[in-house]
Amino acid sequence: LEFIGTIKYGARNRVRMERVTCAAASPGSDWLLTGHGSTLNLLPIRWRGSQQENIVPGSPVELLANLQGVAGLALNGEASLLAMVEEQGNRVSVRPLGPEGKTLSPSIAEFSLPNANACALSPDGKWLAAGAPVPADAALWGLEEKQKLPALECARAAHNWHPVFSRDGRWLALSGRTC
Repeated sequence: LEFIGTIKYGARNRVRMERVTCAAASPGSDWLLTGHGSTLNLLPIRWRGSQQENIVPGSPVELLANLQGVAGLALNGEASLLAMVEEQGNRVSVRPLGPEGKTLSPSIAEFSLPNANACALSPDGKWLAAGAPVPADAALWGLEEKQKLPALECARAAHNWHPVFSRDGRWLALSGRTC
């Protein structure tokens, strides 16, 4: 895993980890969740310097094991919920997160989408979107009702399957590519 600098701060540091398949950063950039096939890890991050000039990664902590191919991670706006795609299980789940991303309770919702490998949570944590590149498909669920909404036909028609919510949660965009 490599932390790449921005124009403002320059180069960062590298952390040796098992192959990282996906990641989600905390709103305050003080921790990172990383998916590694069968595990989910938490990487604490400290900043060196008064202007947060250098990242000082901590030691990774395994949060979950025996997962079925972690392919996508997403946080809601305040990082109190985690959405996770398990590709081999065709499963998208949502779990509450404790302070600093350290505590994972059992899933509060689980949904199925064949070949899913991307997900997004609305900032308010009320909506979950997930997508699969083959066949190009996407789904949207209301987390309060735990119900799937009608099919997103635009996903199939235009091969758009990768979801992202706007920061205010007012819209959902789907991107992808044509085959």
